[in-house]
Amino acid sequence: MSRLNIWIVLLIASVLLNGVLIGAGARHWFAPAREPAAQAPVSGPVMMRGHFSMRAFMRALPEAQRAEARERFEAARTDMRTLGREAMTARRTASEALRAQPFDAEAASQAMAEARAARARMEARSEALILEILDTMEPEAREAVLEEAFAPRERSRRWRRSRD
Repeated sequence: MSRLNIWIVLLIASVLLNGVLIGAGARHWFAPAREPAAQAPVSGPVMMRGHFSMRAFMRALPEAQRAEARERFEAARTDMRTLGREAMTARRTASEALRAQPFDAEAASQAMAEARAARARMEARSEALILEILDTMEPEAREAVLEEAFAPRERSRRWRRSRD
């Protein structure tokens, strides 16, 4: 490749890169403004406002209750591990049933139902532990912990940045 061809390739790459950057900037500048998550309506139940973060839940607990919560989760670890293995095995079985040749829709449906039930048992156990912890809390503290646990991810990223 001659020296002139290299400069032409670099010029074309630069023009394309600038086009991408300008397009991204234009999308940001001309897109309608999004409503911040903090101003989102709070008319529904707290669980309907976002994804539950166990890490944020534990971090938001008062110090004394955090230690108690860790003890409860440690005590349930064996049971949770067993339920997790059951769910993982059921997922693998469902995956194998979906890939089986010849395909049997009834067997796949049954395997998927078993995987769903195993996952539900594991989630129910986790939820029971969370409910036990929340049951011992004052209403204001409970609401504050749940607000943090269901907060959008940007909020928890801001928390990490401010902590650093």
